[in-house]
Amino acid sequence: MPNLITRGAIQEMLTAALAAWPNECLGYLIGDGGRAIHAASEVNALTDSHAVYLDPAREDRLKRAVALLWHPSEVVGEWHSHPYRTRCDAALQPKLSRTDRESSPDGLLQVIASVFPRSGAPEAVGDVDVTDLSHVVRAWVRHGGRFRRVQEI
Repeated sequence: MPNLITRGAIQEMLTAALAAWPNECLGYLIGDGGRAIHAASEVNALTDSHAVYLDPAREDRLKRAVALLWHPSEVVGEWHSHPYRTRCDAALQPKLSRTDRESSPDGLLQVIASVFPRSGAPEAVGDVDVTDLSHVVRAWVRHGGRFRRVQEI
């Protein structure tokens, strides 16, 4: 199976996820024919116990930026980060939550970029050098209500 997400898009997601760590961030995957070429990101995402999302003004700005920068490309997916404080926490992830599954439209890529320290748990956020963070990126596509993993990095 061909890679549906280019190295450039993966690098853009990871750059945003590292910039936001230990907080979550999210964005859109931009491309053509279902293949993601770019990742448009917003590092100032809001979270609650079930979801990561943007306030309406930030979401509108992100959508306008996508239209301006990558027209006539299309949104081929959505992505968000899962920041973890330890490698053990990250070993169980990334996986789609119930909210992710319920809100995912058919045919769009759904990607989670997990970011975590390579070594022990930090005492505080400031104790982690971003060069000591590692990552796992997984992608799924939903067809007919069923999810199929299509790529892992």
